[in-house]
Amino acid sequence: MRRALLLVSAVALAACGGCGNERSAVQPPPKATLPADLLALYDYDASAPFDVQESGVQKKDGATVHDMTYAGPTRPARPRKPSGTTPSTS
Repeated sequence: MRRALLLVSAVALAACGGCGNERSAVQPPPKATLPADLLALYDYDASAPFDVQESGVQKKDGATVHDMTYAGPTRPARPRKPSGTTPSTS
C-alpha cells in the first residue's frame, strides 16, 4: 500500500512539471490596446515643469479640499484629504 502511495505521488509530481515556475518570472506590461488616436491623448512632455499653484484650501464634509492649478491644457485639480490621520486620494 505504501509503495502505491509513493508511486501515485511521484507520478502526480512528474505530471505537474514544476508547477508554475514559469510564472515566477517578472512579466512585461501588456501591450497598449487603445487605437493610436486615443493613445495620443496620453502623450506629454516629461521635461516640462508642473508649475503647481495652490489657490485655496477649504474644509468640506470632513475633508480638506485643495484648489490647485498646474501648467497644461487641462482643468484645475482638486485633491482631497479626509480628516483624521490616514491620508487618502479621491
